[in-house]
Amino acid sequence: MRRLRPVREPSTVRYERGVAAFGAVVLGIVILCHRLGELPLAEAEAPLAIAIREHASGAPSPAPALVSPFTATVVLAGVAPRIWGEDELDLRLTGALSGALMLALFVHLGGSLFDARTGALAAILLVALPAGRLLLGRQLGGEPFVALTSLAALLAIWQLEHRRAAAVLAGVAGGATIALSGASGVWLPVLAIGWLWLHRGLTWGSLGAVTGYAAATLAVAALGFALFAGRVSFAPLVDAVRVPTSFRPVAAACELLPLLPLLLLGLLLMPPGWTSSKPIRFVGLWVTLALLACLAGGAIAPVYAGVVLLVAAVVEQILESASRRTAAVAVVLALAGAIVLTLARARAEAGEVLDRWAVRESGRFVGRLIPADERIAAGDRVRARIAYYGNRQVERLGEPPTPGTDIDYVVLERTLVQHHDRNAPLPPLRSIAEFGGWAVARVEAPASAAEKP
Repeated sequence: MRRLRPVREPSTVRYERGVAAFGAVVLGIVILCHRLGELPLAEAEAPLAIAIREHASGAPSPAPALVSPFTATVVLAGVAPRIWGEDELDLRLTGALSGALMLALFVHLGGSLFDARTGALAAILLVALPAGRLLLGRQLGGEPFVALTSLAALLAIWQLEHRRAAAVLAGVAGGATIALSGASGVWLPVLAIGWLWLHRGLTWGSLGAVTGYAAATLAVAALGFALFAGRVSFAPLVDAVRVPTSFRPVAAACELLPLLPLLLLGLLLMPPGWTSSKPIRFVGLWVTLALLACLAGGAIAPVYAGVVLLVAAVVEQILESASRRTAAVAVVLALAGAIVLTLARARAEAGEVLDRWAVRESGRFVGRLIPADERIAAGDRVRARIAYYGNRQVERLGEPPTPGTDIDYVVLERTLVQHHDRNAPLPPLRSIAEFGGWAVARVEAPASAAEKP
């Protein structure tokens, strides 16, 4: 098999992509950090926040910590909280900065595969879509870190024909992705090897560079995470086996529905044989392997990024081929759908913000005013957040909520507490504080039990 020869790109193309990538970093930092600390934590963020607090406390570890994607995410996301504090802004800051760098790589990759306008359009879509902002670090999670290393690996794989050192970069970024997402991240080295083989560029040297540097990077990352994590117990107040995520695939797919008129028009305008073009084949292989890895328990961030890039490439075809009238009609339909979806989401988000505020204040009330020796229980919808804001152990309530005899307080929906006499599974409750739709209630002993000597 022959060896791939490097091909230099025109300097003007590199300059356009560089300017677009720099603009994406600035835009990403401004948008992602705007009001980043004003929204209380979601339930999926709380387990990570609790583990980050454990990490920052520096408590001695009774046993070596297990190196896992959860541990790696806690170590990385905990950089800003260890320096500044534990409020919502500090917890999300490291992820948001990683998301801004990921956005620059996304623009650069889109420009390399298609053109600078496609890369910029893909970045705009990623910032505009709520699910895309989750990938960019708008909420505490592992998505921005996995997305950053995955896109770095994908950019290196695409540049295997242009730079011989790209095999090394692909191996390093692939190994880092495996450290962050687990064994399912192996799809990136597999993609690199398969892409080289398809284009007759696979040699023993390139194979060794990809696999060797991936293994070496994984070993170094695992050792580094173990050294950092070994100093603390990493025993969060709530159960956390996998890295929690707020990403919902069905909701993310619904967010793309307003773009359907543009997608249909773009597909009609695509030139014959466009599916066999090299960039489309690359992104198709990328999304397919990433989806298989996601189904095996991996991160969804690379899948979503690939889908958004494909959507941007199809929409870009309208700007190049459609008439102004046809394009205007498709854009108006897309905007109308986006407005309807945005208004519906705004109503839901208003209720969600109020609910998050109520849970946060309930947790702070629990931490300040309930004695440490009193036992508290809450349902799975709020248990992790009550544990974080209250900074204490919180027991689990079942479904239906039936606190045990050793539970002193419960955090329940206010309607359940107000009408507890109508809910047979609940013991007598006395509300002591109410915040929004949630209430902190004292579990009273039944009258028959209280009268016994």
